[in-house]
Amino acid sequence: MAASPDLAPRQGRGLPLHETIAVAALVALAAWGLLMLAGRGGDPVNLGRLDPGRWFPGRSLTLADLPLVAMLLVGGVPLVAGLLRNLARGEFGSDLLAGISIVTSVILGEYLAGVLVVLMLSGGEAIESRAVSRAGDVLHALARRMPTVAHKKVAAGLTDVALADITVGDVIVVLPHEICPVDGSVVAGRGSMDESYLTGEPYRMAKAPGSTVLSGAINGQAALEIRTATSARRSTQRWARCTEERVGNTITSSFSPATSERAFSNRRSTNGCLKNRG
Repeated sequence: MAASPDLAPRQGRGLPLHETIAVAALVALAAWGLLMLAGRGGDPVNLGRLDPGRWFPGRSLTLADLPLVAMLLVGGVPLVAGLLRNLARGEFGSDLLAGISIVTSVILGEYLAGVLVVLMLSGGEAIESRAVSRAGDVLHALARRMPTVAHKKVAAGLTDVALADITVGDVIVVLPHEICPVDGSVVAGRGSMDESYLTGEPYRMAKAPGSTVLSGAINGQAALEIRTATSARRSTQRWARCTEERVGNTITSSFSPATSERAFSNRRSTNGCLKNRG
């Protein structure tokens, strides 16, 4: 079945800047480690007028410092510049503390600590970006499978009608292994549905007369008659919003010190979203 046109998949994105910075930070740390293991890390480096020892006595660079300083220039500067732009827009977050740590490490000559902060900051952003990308792929895969017609029950039997023609109170039939096109409640039939895309629950949900069904849920092996509770467009907008909110909350919890509190908030947000289907 074709996908709804307003749910067309997004175009692929190139390699994010944060991933590049994270990889470069790992390379810089590896170079620092190899130089230290080889016993050459403490060798002085003459940079002439660029030597920080001219302005800060005792702060001349060593051979092991070079990859770290280079990393702070090519990776730390863009990260700090981005944080400053966010600050100018009035956006405050925990990342601002990381930016302050990077600047402080450079001022104190603790280049290794600065690169570690760059790695943590860029690595977290890269992991989040990948997670969002994978979650988006799941959403778009489901969108491509969303039906464009529904099996409406009429006096003569079943007839296929466009989703746009389905109104509140119509009775439709969801056949085995089909995706439910609209929100509603079961009026006949017993079976189960896979709602993991919508709620994150890993098990199938039993359905019987009176049970609530969600658009986007995948039907099991039994046909179900469903009385619609909303229009197809509102149902589609609802499950897309709920899934994106659940993904966003889950990703946020991965980078928060209060992970358990975020997990609770995630469940509360999902449940609230599903209750407000209209």
